[in-house]
Amino acid sequence: MSLFTTLLSDGGFACYCLGRVYNDRKEWKNNLTDSLEKLNIYRAGNLDWNNYLSVSTFKRNSRRCESNVKEVKRLYVDMDAHENPINYDEAKVLANYMLDNWFDEEELPEPNYIVFSGRGLQILFTLNGCDNVPEWKQYQSALLNICQKLLENLKNHSLSEASDVAVEHNVSIDDLKDAARVMRMPDTVNLKQNVEAKLLYENEEHEYTLNELNTTFTAFSDDNLPTIDEKKTKKKTKSDKGKKKKTKSEPAERNVDMSNIDMDDKQIVDPNFLKIIENTIKPRLFDLETLIRVRNEAGIDDGYRNNLIAIYIPTLVSCGYKNDYVVKEAHRINSLFNKPLKQAEVNDWLNSCLKKKEIVSADGKKGVGRVYYRFYTNTIIEKLQITPEEQESMKVLCDEKLKRKRNREKNKDKQNANRREVYAQKTADKRKVKEERNKRIHELSADGLSARQIAKQLGVNASTVSRVLNK
Repeated sequence: MSLFTTLLSDGGFACYCLGRVYNDRKEWKNNLTDSLEKLNIYRAGNLDWNNYLSVSTFKRNSRRCESNVKEVKRLYVDMDAHENPINYDEAKVLANYMLDNWFDEEELPEPNYIVFSGRGLQILFTLNGCDNVPEWKQYQSALLNICQKLLENLKNHSLSEASDVAVEHNVSIDDLKDAARVMRMPDTVNLKQNVEAKLLYENEEHEYTLNELNTTFTAFSDDNLPTIDEKKTKKKTKSDKGKKKKTKSEPAERNVDMSNIDMDDKQIVDPNFLKIIENTIKPRLFDLETLIRVRNEAGIDDGYRNNLIAIYIPTLVSCGYKNDYVVKEAHRINSLFNKPLKQAEVNDWLNSCLKKKEIVSADGKKGVGRVYYRFYTNTIIEKLQITPEEQESMKVLCDEKLKRKRNREKNKDKQNANRREVYAQKTADKRKVKEERNKRIHELSADGLSARQIAKQLGVNASTVSRVLNK
């Protein structure tokens, strides 16, 4: 199973945990192993137990504890409805809402797994191994902080079906920062609810590094990563019950930080990539603008603006445009929406994208580049939910079926053009032969030959000779 392979990809011991209540007494078994085969055996042979898998690997196959952690392999969010569990269909509603609105690859990355646990959701992000548990806890804290805020916003300010589910079941996010934590395995039974856990979403295309999360996603920026001192302050605040909670204020307008990132004279652009830029990436910018126009005319204002901006800005950067132009163009495209996003939201993504990184070109030259993602066409179509009808207006943002149809039409036009060219050439050749024949007929007639004699000599009908001579 992929959960096993991604966990054991860098060695160490995974923990497959089994738990149950037997004779009114809780029983636990922590099975630490470095064998994929044994993990599959544990999963297949213990259907009468609650099945869990660790989020970390361990140095020794002795104890499941943080002091024995070799590498933390997941960031996780445990969303639960303790008193009034959600069912499978309600879990899908919540999962789809979060994929569309929370994990937009701007503030938060796309998760690798979303699991229906039997009464809630578990969201997992696969890491490329983190052997520093205190540093991992900073990122885990930042993830929980932003998800808890998003959940409160969903409950209090959304009219969606997901909001109804979250409010009705009093869904909450547990404040868990344990690197030795175990999470429920999909396709096993939650014995507490007698409901089968299910894998709702899976994406194994990418493993994240902490540095990538820090430089790419605003939720993990330096400003949002709590320090040890901040954590202590939070604990004191919780214990101080006499203090009133501060009311939330509107976020301040955030400007684009252009300091130390002016790379207009130093930016390296791979010459081999220039053709792709002209043929594929720049037309995408045109298509994204076309999509805004089409949806404005249809009265569609919500549900895609954040994703479009999150795709548009990295696409501008990948074309090698200067920073000033990227900033100007990002705000211009935002102004095209019937209901533009706040300037601060656009600037947040600009700040995360216009950051320096050292790169090395194909010929070994070192230079400076900017952080960005190159999106696949299918990813853009899926993220923006571009319909087949909308794709008809696009140049390059279309699925394979429409591409094949356009290629057939293009080839058909090309074949018709070739046929017309061949026909024109044949017609010209015939006309030339005919003109030479007529000229010879007149020459032979001038020499005194009769129509029959000319026809016999040239191998044509006598009537043809007569018609040429009578013109």
